[in-house]
Amino acid sequence: MMTKEQIGKQMDPKFPGVYIPTTAATKLVFEDGGILVGYFEYTTDSDILQEENKYTFVEFNNAQNYRSRKFRII
Repeated sequence: MMTKEQIGKQMDPKFPGVYIPTTAATKLVFEDGGILVGYFEYTTDSDILQEENKYTFVEFNNAQNYRSRKFRII
């Protein structure tokens, strides 16, 4: 698990305490050697999730599917 500070630095090293969505590729390297590449997304639950050190991260290999569901007009 990454700490809030580690996640914040990946979002924007200049402002590590601010939760922001990212548009550029964000690479997360975990202590166990695992790597994820994608972007952070802000959702209506983000403020609540942040209190639990949880963030919405969309891996690039799931991004197209995520966006098609998010922006689908019914």
